[in-house]
Amino acid sequence: MMKVTRLPEDVVREALSRTTPLSGLPDPSIDVILQQLQFNREHGTILQTDVWSQDPAKVRREMFVQFG
Repeated sequence: MMKVTRLPEDVVREALSRTTPLSGLPDPSIDVILQQLQFNREHGTILQTDVWSQDPAKVRREMFVQFG
């Protein structure tokens, strides 16, 4: 998570302590989440790194682990 978001370790640990990571999402749901993150980045809200818009396939691989 830190590699993709470039957030400090303490920030990632705090965030993960306050939420439950999603698992088992179908591809359409992942696509919607990635589109929302890209939109947020493009319009200057929340996200401060261009990783969300540069390589969506990389974000998908690194943030959404597929099992099975």
